[in-house]
Amino acid sequence: MDEYVGVGVEPASAPRLRKTREALLADLLCDLMDPKELVRELRRVEGGEEVVRALPGADTPPGAFMDEAVRVLKQHGWIESGDIFTLLRFARPKRGEDIQEIASLWGGFPFSAASRGGRYVVVELDLDYETLTPADLAALLGRIRRWSGSKALRLLVVERGSIRLILSGEPEWLQALMEYVEDRPVDEETESAVSVRLLRGRDVPRGPALQHTHAMWREFERADLRGMDLQGADLWSAHLQQADLQGAVLRGADLGQSDLRDANLRDAKLQGARLWNANLQRANLQDADLRQAQFPDADLRHSNLRGANLYRANLRHAMLDGADLSDAWLWGAKLEDVIYDEHTKWPEGFDPPPPERALGAKRRA
Repeated sequence: MDEYVGVGVEPASAPRLRKTREALLADLLCDLMDPKELVRELRRVEGGEEVVRALPGADTPPGAFMDEAVRVLKQHGWIESGDIFTLLRFARPKRGEDIQEIASLWGGFPFSAASRGGRYVVVELDLDYETLTPADLAALLGRIRRWSGSKALRLLVVERGSIRLILSGEPEWLQALMEYVEDRPVDEETESAVSVRLLRGRDVPRGPALQHTHAMWREFERADLRGMDLQGADLWSAHLQQADLQGAVLRGADLGQSDLRDANLRDAKLQGARLWNANLQRANLQDADLRQAQFPDADLRHSNLRGANLYRANLRHAMLDGADLSDAWLWGAKLEDVIYDEHTKWPEGFDPPPPERALGAKRRA
């Protein structure tokens, strides 16, 4: 075992002892948590139960427990892979510098970069995969995102069996999600049990699993989604042609690059929704709540926006040729470089900005 001098925090009067990096890690574990806390944190990670089973009993003195824990973690590859340091940083975010100091003894993992990047969790629910529709899944993901406090939490993979959703996000979002589920282990909407565990990056499925998930839950063509609660749902690049979304709740939903041609969104609640580069040709958005919705580069040609509330909506570079905005509320809407033609209908008395025809021609090319 390699020995290191002067690493770690020691009293000023203590002699500078030579310790192995394993001993320094054991000291760090003792400083960060007690044995029960270490066991709890390990159980929150996919595959952690196997490590827990190899740990000594609860009556083992803390120092001896952590010494043995280091041996077990090393045997299971958690140290060389850096997984234990990722776990510690997740559990004790304010001690990142101390954790990184010890992690560097194993070759200097790119820890600071990793801590800024995403993490992974697996959410398990006692639901029948075969009965799960794309709309059910989108609604479920919307709830999970609300539990985490982040609209940017991303679904990577859906697996069969008792449904397993693999999600990625920043550590603080995932921590909030785990704490929420620990306090409320039942999804009230479906009355199913819910559990959340951290997932190590090397265990995230790749290739076909990702492709299957993308194909499975983004196909909503002609779907009946009337009144559906899809608040905060991740519907990026979804196929929603001719879907019936009348009265649906889509506040804060991500519909970027989605295909909503001929969709019915009458009376839909889209406040703060993101529709960058979405295709809404001939969509019915009559009386929809579009306050602060984001439509940059969206295609709204021949859409029905009569009576829609577009307060502070962002329509920069949107295409509005032939669109009907009669009685729409456009106070504070961003219309810079908007594209329209002589067939576009504006609210009575509204003075639209000059149309960006050159840009429109370029985009149609």
